[in-house]
Amino acid sequence: MKLRIKTPARLHFGLLNPAMEPPKRYGGFGLSIGDTGFELYVEESDELRVNSTCGQQSRIEDIVKKIDEVYGTSLEFEISVKNAIPPHIGLGSTTQLTLALGSALTVLSGDGKSPVQIAKELSRGKRSGIGTYAFDRGGFLVEGGGDGFPPLIFRRKFPGDWRLLTLTPDIETGPDEDVEDEFFEDFGSSSSVVGKMCSRLVLETLPALIERDIESFGRSLTKIDEFAGEAFMSQQGGKFKDDIMGKIKDKLLDFGAFGVGQSSWGPTIYALTGKPTRSERIRDEMLDFFEDEGISGNVSIVKADNSGAFLEVLD
Repeated sequence: MKLRIKTPARLHFGLLNPAMEPPKRYGGFGLSIGDTGFELYVEESDELRVNSTCGQQSRIEDIVKKIDEVYGTSLEFEISVKNAIPPHIGLGSTTQLTLALGSALTVLSGDGKSPVQIAKELSRGKRSGIGTYAFDRGGFLVEGGGDGFPPLIFRRKFPGDWRLLTLTPDIETGPDEDVEDEFFEDFGSSSSVVGKMCSRLVLETLPALIERDIESFGRSLTKIDEFAGEAFMSQQGGKFKDDIMGKIKDKLLDFGAFGVGQSSWGPTIYALTGKPTRSERIRDEMLDFFEDEGISGNVSIVKADNSGAFLEVLD
């Protein structure tokens, strides 16, 4: 039997309570996005073979070994990678890859597991469940934080005619998980910032999404991103992890983006741009800006994924 599995990527708009403050730590919200994730083909073999023009072979091998340790799936699989999310750029690569492989290998071994179960048992979701819920269900997502795996507290389909840009400059990538753990060991955050983020989410972001008010929705994303940048200034050296990201944000707003922010630790910047033709104009203007400023990197138009990962049996 051969399986094909295609995942979304995810944008993380912010942790709502990164400090160790009651009632629950972390919590966060984000969006599942399509056409930017992993596409894998997995089948049984006589040994572990990874075929990839996207790199990440050793990373895939390590995840397969961990899955075998937890579920006893064996290591005898051939895995071919057609598309991949680069690691540590703010799009949730590790979670999507882990859940894709965990889903495929447990199905092939005759004991398929749910994405949430795989995430829990393979130690995903220590600080965020957004990537898991993006894989499982897609859409716009809010999770409730806590000491265990965070509960999903709000999920809604994202408007199909709203587009976003993702802009990833070729600069230092975000921290790996070991470094990220160190960031949170001695993290201090003002309770006033936490309160501002949560009230903005409940009183502006969610109503604007339900009412399909793109201007209010984008404005709230930008403001919450500013609060998040303030909370993490000591860890990332400023409101953004690199000065060039602040320049990109300012230019996006100048060109008419409704909302702009840094996804997770970056370096990916997202921008809510609206209708497809409007998004194409802003994309082209940003490509010109990148060229004028000598910035290399990727600029893409993306749309929300409202269904989650897709797994099919090919034979």
